[in-house]
Amino acid sequence: MFYMIKAFEDRINRLTAYKSLHGFALGLVSIFIPIFIAQQGFSPFTVFSYILMEVAAFAVVSLPVGKLVSRYGKELALVSSSLLYVLIFVLLQVFQLDVFLIHFLGFLTGLASALHWIPVNTEFTVGSEKEDRGKSYGKLEGIPKLVSPLAPLIGASIMAYTGFNVLVTIALFFAASSILPLIYGQESEKPEFSLEGLTSLDDLDLWTLYFLDGFATTAYVFILPLFIYYVIGGTVNVGSAKTLMAIGAGLFSITAGKISDVLEHEKLLLTGAVASGTIYVFVPSLESRFLAFAISFVAGLTYTVYTVPLVSIVADIAEEYSVLGFFSLREVFQSFGKISVVLVLLYFLRTGSMAQGFRFTFYLSAVSVVLIALVGRTVKESRGL
Repeated sequence: MFYMIKAFEDRINRLTAYKSLHGFALGLVSIFIPIFIAQQGFSPFTVFSYILMEVAAFAVVSLPVGKLVSRYGKELALVSSSLLYVLIFVLLQVFQLDVFLIHFLGFLTGLASALHWIPVNTEFTVGSEKEDRGKSYGKLEGIPKLVSPLAPLIGASIMAYTGFNVLVTIALFFAASSILPLIYGQESEKPEFSLEGLTSLDDLDLWTLYFLDGFATTAYVFILPLFIYYVIGGTVNVGSAKTLMAIGAGLFSITAGKISDVLEHEKLLLTGAVASGTIYVFVPSLESRFLAFAISFVAGLTYTVYTVPLVSIVADIAEEYSVLGFFSLREVFQSFGKISVVLVLLYFLRTGSMAQGFRFTFYLSAVSVVLIALVGRTVKESRGL
């Protein structure tokens, strides 16, 4: 127990332990919430409306959450995020779904996500050093994914054979457990929230980078698994694909982090972005689960290749400002990108063309992820990083 407490005195270790348990809980159930909605007889439009509500809520609450984190501390925000997920899981068990509840759950999920990601990004930036930031982020991303790569597959199997309520109960346990590392660690200082210097039009390139990142990330996190569900079919197939994405990302995260510290960020960013864009171009033509599994694994790898240097660049810039204010505002613009990609898909769903909607969405995502590398290079060069 002494060594556990000692280990959690390191901010990155504490954050990694929290993220591992938190990630396992969400890996079990998060992507299966929209699938559960679909299985209850709701249309694809309603399913993606749930996702739209989630990402829109994130945009709305990001700045207020930043102020709350400044007042009450990062640890309380992370604990609140886990408890809010517990509430979401309980509501899914207790009440029968209707459109109002679906949208309400989407809002709560967006709020829980903001309470998680804003303090996580802030704590990572403050707790890591510039010279080995890539290695630290590789650890923060890689270890949780390697600890829980089977979570989506386990979640899919539980849902398929014992039902959604059992799955939610197990996820509830891990969501509550994620609080433990935060309790053992010593509470860090409350960060300052300020938007000073962050709202100038001189930062238009930075805002564009956030928008593009949100667009491409949503395609990877939400749209790809649901494409597999609607086109390939099967809850277990979705769980298997998500598991392979996590394994691919986890295997390369630590390595990519180390490479990022010694290789120019632009080269790694461009390599990963072009590779990810190529993956997105091929996704709409998938017809077999085996190809879907292969693409999912490679998508996890390529996503990590461009994400690690991108996070390092953004964190280096954030240190020049109020870190908490920076990431709170960043989430707003990133959420605009997330909202845009879901709206594109909803437009096609409204016209009754799901296949065309998926195709157009992935093609746009391919363009956006390549633009991330080009804009990222401009952002870095203009700031002398």
